[in-house]
Amino acid sequence: MNFNCFVMGIACFFSVASCNQNNAGSTQAPPAVSSPASSTLTVPARVTDKNILQQGKNIFTKNCSQCHGNNAEGSQEWRKPGADGKYPPPPLNGTAHAWHHPTDVLMEIIKDGTLPDGNMPPWEGKLSDNEIMAVIFWLQSLWTDEVFKTWQGIDLSSREE
Repeated sequence: MNFNCFVMGIACFFSVASCNQNNAGSTQAPPAVSSPASSTLTVPARVTDKNILQQGKNIFTKNCSQCHGNNAEGSQEWRKPGADGKYPPPPLNGTAHAWHHPTDVLMEIIKDGTLPDGNMPPWEGKLSDNEIMAVIFWLQSLWTDEVFKTWQGIDLSSREE
């Protein structure tokens, strides 16, 4: 894949306008399951802890839903650049491309934002790593089991490189 296309794909992943700086507390580290592919690497298990998921949903609602929608449905036209040449916020609910990215890429996009090429501000210093992970866990709770399992393979492969 062309590097610029890859960067643009990442850039349009999280496009949000809100810059709320309130923190909602901390979360636990994700549980992990042993990977059949490697005895030294683990694949994150789907987080089902209701407190963590509620925290992630609350953080998302406060900071991300204005652009991505209350249920992370994003813009229906997320594949088409707007008049400004920037892509609208994509769905994050498993129906677009968010699940194609391993955890480290998702964290990087959220922390660094997509400015000036995209519309999303950086969240580093506004949300803690644990808060960002809580949002990711909540988004993953919206994904089908098939999408989540595919993402697990992508995440594991990224750490084997």
